[in-house]
Parts: sequence; C-alpha cells; structure tokens
Amino acid sequence: RPARPRASGTLAPTGDVSRVSGEQIRALNLSSSARAVLDAARALYRAFYANITRTPWMEWKIETWDAGYYQIRNTMKSLYDPVSLREAHAALGAKILPQIYSLGFLNPDGEYFK
Repeated sequence: RPARPRASGTLAPTGDVSRVSGEQIRALNLSSSARAVLDAARALYRAFYANITRTPWMEWKIETWDAGYYQIRNTMKSLYDPVSLREAHAALGAKILPQIYSLGFLNPDGEYFK
C-alpha cells in the first residue's frame, strides 16, 4: 500500500522496502556540486510534502510516494520558485560540461546535435 501524506506533512510508513534508487544514491560518493543538487532537490521535495494541503496534488495525480519529478515539478511551479535547485543544477552542469567526453558520456568521435 502506498504512503499517504499525513496532516503534519510527513509520510505514513508503507512497509514497501523497494527504494532501490534511494539506496543507490546513498552509496555514491558525490562531488560537492552533485551533493548541492541533491540537497536542493531534497529541500524542494520536503517543502512539497510539508505543504501538501496547499498543493494541487489531485490535478497532477500525486497521491502516492512514487510521484515522479515531472509531476512534482509542475505542481511546485504553482507554489514555489525553485531557484536554489536551478542554481545548483547550473553549477553542476558547468562543472560536467567540459568533461563530457573525458568522462565517457559522449564519444569524442561521434557527431551530436546536428
């Protein structure tokens, strides 16, 4: 059974232990830039559930613990301006972009975006 938001803004326990992505993220050794993005996203996520009674969750079908980024982002747009997340994401992008080939994200011999 999925978690239901409580009136206090916390999630009720579900008994579902299949939080694979969360376990994988916890196991990573993230850079300070990546950690800043994750921390900003967590803050936004907490704000979302802390203000669940003001959130148009039915419009975006956010009634379970596994609501996706698209749903949360569009819901949050109506309530908040996630400046810190955008800034952290831009800083991480600026750090990664010069390394995109050397880190193996793209093949330097490939032709992209044509």
